[in-house]
Amino acid sequence: MANLDVVVVGAGFAGIYAVHALRSSGLTVRAFEAGGGIGGTWFWNSYPGARCDVESKDNAIVFATGFDAISGALRQIDVRGASGVALADRWATGPRAYLGIATPGFPNMFIVTGPGSPSVLSNMALSIEQHVEWIRDCIGYLSAHGYATVEALPDAEDAWMAHVTEVAYSTLFPKADSWYIGANIPGKPRVFTTYVGGVGPYGSKCDEVAAAGYPGFALGAA
Repeated sequence: MANLDVVVVGAGFAGIYAVHALRSSGLTVRAFEAGGGIGGTWFWNSYPGARCDVESKDNAIVFATGFDAISGALRQIDVRGASGVALADRWATGPRAYLGIATPGFPNMFIVTGPGSPSVLSNMALSIEQHVEWIRDCIGYLSAHGYATVEALPDAEDAWMAHVTEVAYSTLFPKADSWYIGANIPGKPRVFTTYVGGVGPYGSKCDEVAAAGYPGFALGAA
């Protein structure tokens, strides 16, 4: 395989936009998709409001009791960190990530709309764009300053997820047995990990971290 700057896993809306944005910034990028084509969940399920170059279809209500939200797709991939620990094992008590973007022990791995971000409680297309562009700018910062690695710090992740939990429990969201907390998946820890503080405040926090040189992340030299 040719040398790549970035590997994108999944060719859903987030993956497609990531390839476009990162290639446009001059990076060598390749996406890998296990499905039979591109587009991901939104394409195959004709998600309402998703603008695709496909024929429109009628939508029906489906009781998707097996929908493993937030962490399901990532847990199905045998992603292992620098010490060999599997992401699924690290998330055994519930998914978590600093700013919903990165998790300790997994350097140079970014997550789009992950646990700790507005994710499914936002306009997903908007949040995908915000995350991908933040990741693109972070990679550009690393390159411009001679860094080769970036990794979320445990204390930063702990503090952020504590904030996510505090905001969540000021609402009724965590009190319902819903897929938001994994109640529909037997054995899944019941943890509310979506940031409900709003897309605006969340985006401002991400911008603040970037402007300050990425506090909460360990940056490693080449």
